[in-house]
Amino acid sequence: MKMRMLNLEELIKYHPYHIDSFAEDADVTSELLQAAIRGDEELTAREIFGIVRLSKVPFSVLTCPKLIELDKSSYRHQVMIWEFIKKYLTIHNAAMAGDDNACYFAHFGGLRDGMKLICDFVNGGKVSYCRYLGLLAFVDMTLDSMKRALHRPRGMEKAQQKGGGMG
Repeated sequence: MKMRMLNLEELIKYHPYHIDSFAEDADVTSELLQAAIRGDEELTAREIFGIVRLSKVPFSVLTCPKLIELDKSSYRHQVMIWEFIKKYLTIHNAAMAGDDNACYFAHFGGLRDGMKLICDFVNGGKVSYCRYLGLLAFVDMTLDSMKRALHRPRGMEKAQQKGGGMG
């Protein structure tokens, strides 16, 4: 029996990778992946594991027939959102200061979508687990890019660069 892949649909909607990346890792066409998400086709276990490798989302989550949601009353989920908020605020503050990577995150809806996720969770709205995971991937990729942009490898001393200093 074919079924909609609701959690995969949510993940792709909020993840920074395009559906083509998910299809490539599943070794299927984008059209077949879209049909599988709609429930018109089925993916094999091998194809789903390709998406698992890319997204780091468990197989059981991607194949669950029901949309998995966070629970505001769960302490574990509260901690997950608190950690998300801390990361989100780091990017928000960097975007306000003009950081290129943080501005990229903002330009592609990361600030808007992240704030909506936070507000939905705090106000008791529905927050799917894969929506959270997709946005968390975007946040973590942005923070990693920001960190790499600040890193400067050790170089030669100025005197040695100009041919001086060594006798």
